[in-house]
Amino acid sequence: MTRDRRGFHYALEPVRQVTDWDIDQIGRELAPLNDAVAGHERKVGGLQQALSAAQSALMAQRRANAVLDVTAQRAAHGYLVQVQQQLAAARDALR
Repeated sequence: MTRDRRGFHYALEPVRQVTDWDIDQIGRELAPLNDAVAGHERKVGGLQQALSAAQSALMAQRRANAVLDVTAQRAAHGYLVQVQQQLAAARDALR
């Protein structure tokens, strides 16, 4: 068997190296996208926690049989709607 004059031990070594380079390049291109997805997921998680906390507070007020304060109920409803819209927008950004 003759040795390849270009320094490769077998014929497909250049193809393997090109494939490795392609994989490395794809990994470098994917890293910032993964960071962006992680940021969006953190935002969605924060919005989900805010929504859950607001819903829990509203339920606690209802369970306490407190006198209904229509203004406070309206504000709570508006806040819940706003957080739900932000959560939906953040989830759409992840798609």
